[in-house]
Amino acid sequence: MKLNYDRKSKDPTYFIQVGIRNGKKVTTKNIERIGKHSELLKITDDPLEYAKQMLMYGKEASNRKQEIDRQHYTIPNQRPKDKHCGKI
Repeated sequence: MKLNYDRKSKDPTYFIQVGIRNGKKVTTKNIERIGKHSELLKITDDPLEYAKQMLMYGKEASNRKQEIDRQHYTIPNQRPKDKHCGKI
């Protein structure tokens, strides 16, 4: 996940992007629009710092979701390993 915005624009729009691998190619996809610089100025004095905090909250939520998925996901047809597996 990363924060993307146009640094040269007078009123940049902040987006949270995620990298997606498609074979050997990697592309980015916008997953959330945080808002325009002028909109965020109404909420906070430092819109860039606010956008970075939103990115960190998104990463933490994603990490928690992945951890929960790992705890509850079992691979089908996987047997526990025996020390005598395949040996007679």
